[in-house]
Amino acid sequence: MSENVQLNGLCDRFRGFYPVVIDVETAGFNAKTDALLEDRCHYLENG
Repeated sequence: MSENVQLNGLCDRFRGFYPVVIDVETAGFNAKTDALLEDRCHYLENG
């Protein structure tokens, strides 16, 4: 029962949507010369 309360509370904070965290690892700050090494996307469903 408490798990449902947590899920609803998190969803209510973001206008009904669950938040997404995007993490990008690069080889530098210049998009023209530095490579994109890794990207990740995490969905926060359980708080």
